[in-house]
Amino acid sequence: MDEYERWAKRQLEPALGEMTFADRAGGPPGQHDFNATLSDGSVAAIEVTSVVDGDRRNLSASIEKKNLGRFRVGCSQRLWLVTLLPSAEVRTLSTQALEPLIGDLEAEERTSAAHFGDYRDPWVKRLAVLGIESIHGVAASPGSEGLVYVRAGTYGGRGWTQEDVDNWLASFLASPQGANKIKKLANATSAHQKHLVVVLDSFSEAGMGISLALTARRERGAAAYRVPTVTPTEPVTHLWLIPDVDKSDGLLWVCEEHGWRVLSPVPFAEGE
Repeated sequence: MDEYERWAKRQLEPALGEMTFADRAGGPPGQHDFNATLSDGSVAAIEVTSVVDGDRRNLSASIEKKNLGRFRVGCSQRLWLVTLLPSAEVRTLSTQALEPLIGDLEAEERTSAAHFGDYRDPWVKRLAVLGIESIHGVAASPGSEGLVYVRAGTYGGRGWTQEDVDNWLASFLASPQGANKIKKLANATSAHQKHLVVVLDSFSEAGMGISLALTARRERGAAAYRVPTVTPTEPVTHLWLIPDVDKSDGLLWVCEEHGWRVLSPVPFAEGE
């Protein structure tokens, strides 16, 4: 299983029961990912896909390849988090470039800096040259002194409206990715239910937009949020939109129940 299949399995099993592999190595092509036997004895076919920010994933892969994701400096007793801009040239970035940066922050008794600050701040230019979005230092627990974690940045985001979700979802379902997943479910002729599960990477545009809107709904009340109106095409009977982080709401469309509802965090339950 990849990380998104593992996440989907963890999220859905409280609602569907144990999910077993359907798409095994050496099996016929075009198989869906999982089967679940429902309480009435019928079978649900489950196909998992994901929506990711390709630039961010590539940046994360470059950080990992360069072994830059975690290292230790001797100039600080704090723990530091460094986030990179999408334009960062990871191949030219090194611990030798980051350690003096942290040392200089310590010398000025600063614990943070960001590239989007006051343009007159010399730190803004310095971070931009290195491709750094932000850097933050916090008190370290014993054994974590001087640790530095480097990650891809957040890229910003806003809460999506109903129209935003509808436009994105219609485009996604009609895309080659969406059509391929729906075709796999169509091949599951013996399944009574056919679930398409879309895991929303929290740093993708859709993942951010939907999650922020659902967070606002929880804070402001159910009346502040309108569910999507797009109806998935046959043979999909259930469409799940679930974030890849804990304690976040999701969305579920169920054919038999005629529409969408909001799902509370794991274990999933019907929202208000």
